[in-house]
Amino acid sequence: MNTLQRRNDLKTILLVQIVTVPVVLAFFKFISPIKVAALFAGALFILFGLFGFYKTRAHASLPTNFLAMLFSIHIFLISIPMIVVRLLNWDAEFNTLTIWWLPAPLFHGLSSGLYLFIFSAAAFQYWRLGKARSS
Repeated sequence: MNTLQRRNDLKTILLVQIVTVPVVLAFFKFISPIKVAALFAGALFILFGLFGFYKTRAHASLPTNFLAMLFSIHIFLISIPMIVVRLLNWDAEFNTLTIWWLPAPLFHGLSSGLYLFIFSAAAFQYWRLGKARSS
C-alpha cells in the first residue's frame, strides 16, 4: 500500500473519530433512559473500532501494526466487555459494576484514555507519513 493511501486512511480514521464524540454526546442528550443511550454509544464505538481496524490492517503485518493492535484492544478488551457487562447487569447502576476487575467508572476513564491514545497514534502516523513523503 502506498504512502498516499495510508495517509488518506489515517485522515479518514481521524475524521470519523472526531465526529464520533459529538454523536455519542447527542445520544446521551436525546435518548432516554441513559442505559439505552449507552448501548447506542457502545455500538458506535465498536463500529468505529471495526472501521479503524479495517482501514489499518493492510498497512503492515498484524504483529507490527501498532494501530491495528490498538483497535483490536479497543474492540475486544474495552468496548465489547463494557456492553456485555451493561447488558448482563441491566438493573444495576453503572457505578456499581466492575469490568475486568475494575470499577466501571475507572474502566470507562481508561477506555477514554485509550480512545485519545488511538487518536494521538493515528495523528502521529499521519504526520510522520507526510514528513516522509515530503523528504
